[in-house]
Amino acid sequence: MRRSYISKVRTITGQVTSLKSEHNPADLLDFSSPREIVIEGNSDELTSIKVKVVLSPTDYILAVEAHKSGSLVSITGLLERRQRGWSLSDPSVLSVRPST
Repeated sequence: MRRSYISKVRTITGQVTSLKSEHNPADLLDFSSPREIVIEGNSDELTSIKVKVVLSPTDYILAVEAHKSGSLVSITGLLERRQRGWSLSDPSVLSVRPST
């Protein structure tokens, strides 16, 4: 039997493993199209999870750069268990850790 998970505000740290945007992701004025990423990483209590996050245009550009360089990212939001995985809603500003 699966353990239930209560949604909580969490910080997720890991690598960007997937990028998705239906329109031009560089168009910072286009808010009509969601820009979604997947972070494979961990949070306070959970390890090795994949989390979908919908980002602002500015944060999406940062995520693209982090993905290219293999840098770790960190973002805080409400971590929720969905039918098909994890989702982070109401994300705060994405931060990128320089790659070493």
